[in-house]
Amino acid sequence: MKRSLYLITINIFIFILSFIIIEIAWRTILTIKHIENPNINYFGKTWYRSNITKITKFDSKLLSVPKPKIFIENVDIPRWKKNSTLSINDLGFRNNANNINFLTNQRILTVGDSFTFGDQVSDEFTWPSCIERSFRIKVDNGGVGNYSTGQAVRRAIIESYKREYSTLIWSIYFHDFIRDFNKNIIIRDESNNIKFNNFSNKEMDIHYKSSIYDYFKEYFFTIYHAERILKNLNNKKKDKTISKYKDTKEKFYNIELSLVLENINFLLEKFKDIKVDNKIILYQYGSDLDMNYKLQINKIKKYIYDQNYNKNFIIVDTLDIFKNLNKNDKNLIWFDHHTNLGNNKVCKYLVKKIKDYN
Repeated sequence: MKRSLYLITINIFIFILSFIIIEIAWRTILTIKHIENPNINYFGKTWYRSNITKITKFDSKLLSVPKPKIFIENVDIPRWKKNSTLSINDLGFRNNANNINFLTNQRILTVGDSFTFGDQVSDEFTWPSCIERSFRIKVDNGGVGNYSTGQAVRRAIIESYKREYSTLIWSIYFHDFIRDFNKNIIIRDESNNIKFNNFSNKEMDIHYKSSIYDYFKEYFFTIYHAERILKNLNNKKKDKTISKYKDTKEKFYNIELSLVLENINFLLEKFKDIKVDNKIILYQYGSDLDMNYKLQINKIKKYIYDQNYNKNFIIVDTLDIFKNLNKNDKNLIWFDHHTNLGNNKVCKYLVKKIKDYN
């Protein structure tokens, strides 16, 4: 009995030691591989965030919203720039950290996902903060990490009822259209009419509940990358299966493009109806510029342009900033989300387009 216990203990020790050695070796290899990228650090947490409800709370219409009155110095969240500050004001908007006198009583609302909220950068380096400084007009940053396009538009509707805005900016990262399906943000009723869904606490738990495995993914690159490799292999297997049965329906992230366009039409109508005089749609991109879905994205952009027949809003496409960048420039502008420099480029480009339009 004692010998068996001894062998089990030795085996557990060898396993843990081997895992630690592999983890350190893998982090070292990744560091050497990406040594030219100044934004990447492989000796912290991975890029997986286990507890994404730390700064959000349940909402029956939006599933989640930021918790008000939060102030976090030296943010300890994967992928964030060292010594960043993350704060949320009493209205539930990300603070802009600008100590300025505003020129007018006008107010701007920005909505979107983590690209709008400003994941990975400090309060003063988000593009909404830069917009506020540029125009000297109060900006409410209504972006929320992991938001879908439907959640963004619905938050714009809700906030526009609470206070008057002169300008509304809806930031779109194209994968967010798929989140509407994955999180059931937009659904069909018994008559097959499209509508916004309402939620219960139970549904938020399903989408945001963390497990022990999630925490392992946050702290160990070997586990995080192994899962990604397995997912990629599984996706390739699915693609081969689909090809085998000759599915002719065009897909966008495994959702029929026609269904995505139906949802987009619903959101555009809701967006048009919001009682704000100046509306802007802002297209944003990750470092890969969504090259795998370039054809579908172009069709989505054309569809949105065609639906805007009354010129109800301005469309600003930041692809013009990034499409000709070399690898080194991309390393400075992106680290999963926009860096300080990337957000500044988005801001300056948007400011110029708004001034040109006016």
